[in-house]
Amino acid sequence: MTLSTALLSFLATVAILVVTPGLDTTLVLRTGAIGGTREALKASFGVVTGCLMWGGCAAFGLGALLVHNRIAFDCVRVAGALYLVVSGAKLLVASFTPKVTPAVPVPFPETRNTLDSFVRGLLQNILNPKIGMFYLSLLPQFVPTGVRETPFLLMLAIIQAGLSLGWLAALSFAGNSIGHWMRIPRVAQMLDRITGVLFIGFGVRLAASR
Repeated sequence: MTLSTALLSFLATVAILVVTPGLDTTLVLRTGAIGGTREALKASFGVVTGCLMWGGCAAFGLGALLVHNRIAFDCVRVAGALYLVVSGAKLLVASFTPKVTPAVPVPFPETRNTLDSFVRGLLQNILNPKIGMFYLSLLPQFVPTGVRETPFLLMLAIIQAGLSLGWLAALSFAGNSIGHWMRIPRVAQMLDRITGVLFIGFGVRLAASR
């Protein structure tokens, strides 16, 4: 496989994976709809930062720890599952709390720190060992012969992060465009319930993974 073939194949594969709806998409859309574009963009940067961290681990071989060390994998898996289930439960509880229509966008959820959305996106990814396994299994398949593996893997991780950031940024603005409707109390409650159920579902699925 030549360098150009490897890059084109990687771009085609990652482009499909990036636009496939998942947990990151759910988080960013919900954040943008309720908290506005700025909060959604911070969540997007958090998600992408988590991707880069896992990509770096794969490039430097640290991700192999998850493959060969069951205890390490289980620790990250349980922590990630608990985080998702607790986050989903909080959204479900909040959805049954009476709401009033705010005059301005409300951060997600009621952020008291400007880094809350960023940290939420970051934790969602770094506490999910399946993302680490994804990088460890996918990136090496696109390394052509005759190149230095570590720098090339880092480049692939950066490319994937850039594509993800572009897609999530687009979703951030889309979420804000429908934010007026999403801030209607009844609609916001329904969105919280759907998001909460999805988060809990992803958490249970992660907890059951091996």
